[in-house]
Amino acid sequence: MIHARGLLPDDGRHKRDPFRSLKLKGAPSGFADLTPNAPHVLDQNYVGSCAPHSVAAAVPTSLPGLGYVPSPRELYALALRIDRADDHPLTPVDRLPFVSDSGTRLLTCVEAISRWGVIPMGPRVNVGGQVRESDCGPANALKDPQLGELERAAETLLIGAYEIAPGEGAAREIALALDAGIAVVCGGWVDSTFDAYEGGVIGPQNIGDPYGGGHALAIIGYRTAGNGSLEFRIRNSWSESWGLNGDGWVNEAFIRERWEVFALAVRRAV
Repeated sequence: MIHARGLLPDDGRHKRDPFRSLKLKGAPSGFADLTPNAPHVLDQNYVGSCAPHSVAAAVPTSLPGLGYVPSPRELYALALRIDRADDHPLTPVDRLPFVSDSGTRLLTCVEAISRWGVIPMGPRVNVGGQVRESDCGPANALKDPQLGELERAAETLLIGAYEIAPGEGAAREIALALDAGIAVVCGGWVDSTFDAYEGGVIGPQNIGDPYGGGHALAIIGYRTAGNGSLEFRIRNSWSESWGLNGDGWVNEAFIRERWEVFALAVRRAV
């Protein structure tokens, strides 16, 4: 089965505010498990909303006092409109194009929670006769945010996302963040073997796979393998039917391939 994805790579056209490094010192402890703080496994349905779903999973994991799962629908709606504004600078006679279910970037979702804030996830959507663990589905994914929603969201602006540079040092930085109780979101290419995952540890992905695509994930734990390398527990947004009841394990090679990585050390701004 090929699942919906929707992560877009950062093509350089989008404004990048200077994200600070966490600058955590020392060596990783070797094990961390944030699953007790993590919400239930979400389901992005048939919508390209993996980035907002991964952020919606990671935020309450890092900030248990929030008390609810942020709305993936609201996050996706805001992210699509931020992307549209960046992609289509207006002149006085221009009209913005309609948004489409084209996916978005983790960077944009991080910007959305710090610019607009979050609201609780709304009623679960019914897709194909099944109630899904998300308020975002094909029927409502492209609806404009309502003024009342934005007013409520402004009461919960979340700041404190830190960028982790992809590549060789990313695994250590992610492990240190998890040791500190901070969930991480990451995004990059996944192939068809990722879709079919049922257990074990996922390694490097085949970027030539015609059934692959960009996908975002939350990282909610890690462990040390027998050879001393680190393996990371990911929380996917393809329901509990995927992988190990919605979770999976990836190795350091998988982590090195990610396009974007953010440690969500979020806190309320107001």
